[in-house]
Amino acid sequence: MPEGQVIPWTPDGEKDAYGHSISTNCRYFTVGNDIPDETRIPFGRLVDPSGILSRYLKEDVAHCMDNSVAYLGLKNDLLVTKDPAVFRRGDIVELGFSVVAYRTHVKDNASHYICKLVTRSLTLLDDTASKQAHAMQMNAASSHATDSKKQSDSSRTGKRARTDIVEYNSDKDVELTRNRFNRMRLISSDDKGTDEDGE
Repeated sequence: MPEGQVIPWTPDGEKDAYGHSISTNCRYFTVGNDIPDETRIPFGRLVDPSGILSRYLKEDVAHCMDNSVAYLGLKNDLLVTKDPAVFRRGDIVELGFSVVAYRTHVKDNASHYICKLVTRSLTLLDDTASKQAHAMQMNAASSHATDSKKQSDSSRTGKRARTDIVEYNSDKDVELTRNRFNRMRLISSDDKGTDEDGE
């Protein structure tokens, strides 16, 4: 690519709770004319269980290898395929991605290339925090349901029932994960090399 025409990648803005972060994505479809047949692949059963995405496939809209993301997890120290729906906020995951330069145009109408991160794989390493958060939510919902029943019963009997207020802070669902992550030893580029795809 010509020098000076590459717009470098930059991380997302810093957040008080999490610091710097990155955003990746992967499009479901490749759109264009003359998409090679050998690059077309069907949607995975777990990604498109009801066949809704497959309905959009046609001659100039395809699902290709570059649109595929591997959703994985550990089972007995082996990598196995996971349902994308099991990933939740608070999980500790390993993200595999590629750095891809896309051709674009800026205000001067000149051709430039912008670098973006494209998701290739997502591996679930630890879901302890999200499971505990889910249990907290279920307990809170159960408690609120009980309180509502007490209030309903008291309105019929004319007596005022005691209500226990259960508070739920949405940030608590990642607190354990954040603390655990802070204790992890981050491997720098001096300790371990990285490949060109950033994986």
